[in-house]
Amino acid sequence: SHITIDVDQSKDFEIESKIRFVKGKQSSLNALLWGLKKKPYADYAFGFNGNQEFDISKYQKEYTKFVQWRSSTYLNRDGYNKLTIRKLKGTFYFFINEYLVHSMPFAPFFGDRFGFQAAEKTVINVDYLKVAYLEPRKKTPPANRPPAIEIIAPMITAGTTTVKEKKLKVAGKVTDPDGIYEVVVNGVDASLQSNGYFSVSLPLAVGDNKISVRATDIKMKSAVRTFSAHRQAAGSGPVTIVQNAPQIQSPGGKRLALVIGNADYTYGRNLANPVNDARSIEGALKNLGFGVLKYENTTQKQMKKAIDLFGRRLKNYDIALFFFAGHGVQVNGSNYLIPTDARLEDENDVEYDTVRADRVLAKMESAGSKTNIVVLDACRDNPFERSWNRSSKGTGLAFMNAPSGSIIAYATSPGRTASDGTGSNGLYTSAILKHIHTPNITIEQMFKRVRTTIMEVSGNEQVPWESTSLRGDFYFSNR
Repeated sequence: SHITIDVDQSKDFEIESKIRFVKGKQSSLNALLWGLKKKPYADYAFGFNGNQEFDISKYQKEYTKFVQWRSSTYLNRDGYNKLTIRKLKGTFYFFINEYLVHSMPFAPFFGDRFGFQAAEKTVINVDYLKVAYLEPRKKTPPANRPPAIEIIAPMITAGTTTVKEKKLKVAGKVTDPDGIYEVVVNGVDASLQSNGYFSVSLPLAVGDNKISVRATDIKMKSAVRTFSAHRQAAGSGPVTIVQNAPQIQSPGGKRLALVIGNADYTYGRNLANPVNDARSIEGALKNLGFGVLKYENTTQKQMKKAIDLFGRRLKNYDIALFFFAGHGVQVNGSNYLIPTDARLEDENDVEYDTVRADRVLAKMESAGSKTNIVVLDACRDNPFERSWNRSSKGTGLAFMNAPSGSIIAYATSPGRTASDGTGSNGLYTSAILKHIHTPNITIEQMFKRVRTTIMEVSGNEQVPWESTSLRGDFYFSNR
């Protein structure tokens, strides 16, 4: 059964249908066909059988199997299954019931018929067949958002911080895609560096002092952060720093996360998705009640400073989470996260040019946070290994034991590599974003669902892994 449609294959298009297996041989293919020629065979076929397996193939003089009978929980055994094929630029994407199950390079087809096939003595129902061009997304100019202001000094917490100096040093970092015009603190121009870091020294009066940090971008959009400093006595008396805005209270305690995405490597291979991964994870965690420190494309010095700041702030939180997306490598059984300025010509350079993964665990342990979560989407191929000795080459990350009260999650099993993904997020991060908001499941259950999704999409090529020693149940969401 078929219809004839002339498709301009230089454009992006979509083929979609709903098919239901009614009765017949369970193991036979029931498929959506396209590129059908005058002879009774198809150029491409995407279909499934009664055993919840799907198949993608091409016939042009001989069969080519792109996916051969892969099981999928996305298939409905008794109901309709929506099959979708999207051609976007140079790639074919295959979806079952809106879930991506396979992608591959686009190759032109040479017939203009679209239709269906069912096995002998098999009955299928077809709901519809749609073939349509995909309209290019209109790019809307980004909104002119105000600058983001991060206060690094003094340490602002829900409790108190005391200093003995007569003057108060205010330092931090401002970020804005348009660029920063100025930072003014209580009417005083702060010293502003090109990377957004600022600092200024303010005299304090005896009693209450309101500190106002105003950052303005080059389009004259401003943001303000305020806090109060109380000087108890003249001279070198202590200063109490009080945060004006209340801390976010979440089930299980106060939550703080450090999120780092490194994609643009000066000396190694660049990656497509870690910065997007960091931004997506930041948004998800904020929705789940986390305070988030997020950094992009960090050097070794910046990474270490970020981890140290994270460790200091953790002393006022119950739940700690660290997420890293980027290049990672293991040497002699130890894991190292690679900053953007690393130049690893030899494995001996790793100790000096990277950041040990267990540095974060040490900060968590020192802070005394009750629940510690480490997520490493950093198991891609070592981008520097060509210059290393053959005996030094290794893939993936090594297994680390989780200290008491901790869980360490890896994008794939020890010693294996993970995919950077073909969409806007890496494969592992995409699966986390899919499940992290599911209410009333423990973190272990959440990562089990992540593992199932990854194995489905990768055809069991990538198997996420966790090491855990949590002492109680933790829920990202229990609404």
